[in-house]
Amino acid sequence: MEKYLLCHMSCKERISLTKLRLSNHPLMIESGRHLKLDILQRYCPFCPNIIETEQHFLLYCEIYSTIREILLREILLYFPLFNLLCEREKFIALMTDEGFMPLTAHFTHKAFEIRSFLINQPKNHE
Repeated sequence: MEKYLLCHMSCKERISLTKLRLSNHPLMIESGRHLKLDILQRYCPFCPNIIETEQHFLLYCEIYSTIREILLREILLYFPLFNLLCEREKFIALMTDEGFMPLTAHFTHKAFEIRSFLINQPKNHE
């Protein structure tokens, strides 16, 4: 059993993190595969011409910048050298480090909620 499953987090947060880790999520990198879209056409619904990968979702998408700041502030308390890691190392640490898992799970759950709300309740441009 993966150690993160024993970390203190809500059931909803654990489910969100597990879905992200298993590629059982709504991000375009995965849902586009089911729609038979070319990988280069699986764009983020919020970032023009950027593929919506797990890494983009977790580290870069501007829509989640406010909650990402909270995540990164907490991580820097735990691991002050986090910002010195390359982007691949950051992603791996967020997805595998036991100390980060509850923080990553919280971010993931909130970000999936935001994504769902924005996609299902688009702004009225009248």
